[in-house]
Amino acid sequence: MKKAVLFILIILLFSNCSRLKKNIYQETFFGYDTIITLSIVNISEKQFNFLIQNIKSLVNKYDLIFNSHNKKSELYRIKFYKTHKKYKVSPELYYVLKTAKQIYKNSNGLFDPTIGILNEVYNFSGTNHNIPLIKNYKNNIGYSNLILLKNNTILLKKNITIDLGGISKGYIIDKIADYLKVNKTTNFLINIGGDIYANGKNAKNQKWVIGIQHPRKQNKIIFKYRLTNKSIATSGDYERFFFFNGKRYFHIINPFTGMPADTNIISVTVIREKAVFADALATTIFLLGEKKASQFIKKYYPDTEYFIILKNLKIIKNR
Repeated sequence: MKKAVLFILIILLFSNCSRLKKNIYQETFFGYDTIITLSIVNISEKQFNFLIQNIKSLVNKYDLIFNSHNKKSELYRIKFYKTHKKYKVSPELYYVLKTAKQIYKNSNGLFDPTIGILNEVYNFSGTNHNIPLIKNYKNNIGYSNLILLKNNTILLKKNITIDLGGISKGYIIDKIADYLKVNKTTNFLINIGGDIYANGKNAKNQKWVIGIQHPRKQNKIIFKYRLTNKSIATSGDYERFFFFNGKRYFHIINPFTGMPADTNIISVTVIREKAVFADALATTIFLLGEKKASQFIKKYYPDTEYFIILKNLKIIKNR
């Protein structure tokens, strides 16, 4: 469950430490199978380089925990765990599994990371696409098959393939933000594959300006949002998709049908303090649809701000 890309209204440079202006440094690099950009205001080049190296180390650490495509990662190994046997996992993985489990329960099973097996069959990131028959994978889908025990221990009732792509980037962003704050960094912006956290002010001493991608016009912005001390994430049907027999198949999958979400939504943007929730709730709202999403947010996550873009390109705001 990947997220659609948001545009940041600053220059993105694919290089080593780049000084955009006298008081802002920025670097863009590849990590966690995506593009990562870090911008920091009012900092020296020496301090910026120090922080960047440590952040890259953090990204590599979390790649070895959460990346379902990395055969060396903790998450990848879960698909080979024996059922009804206890396994201890890292505190980081346990936390994200637990957070995802709560959203899974609150959404009545719509936010389900065990659709990983379907993502593999669809092969959205590749060229040889397939349309899976849900009946062939029913026994391997269902987050209720993951039992969370005490002391970072898990147990599987059935073999499942977990994909935390709809929540893990948010978690990593939160951890990088925590690291920067501990190191007395006040004004910064983190962008991991379109999930963003902005702290403090930009180089103009204003809130950071985020442009939300137009879901039907590539490289166009449909609206802007000013962000500070919060995260923002977008989930849309336009980043990873293909057409088969005239039908659009995209990566936001309903676990009950095995098909892309069939709602009146084409894009959802969520603003929350913690990126881990902005990340996951953007996908969940998309799956729920406009009316059910409103009830869901009011009941479980009332401090959430979100924007829904409908198929007719009408923007629904919930503040």
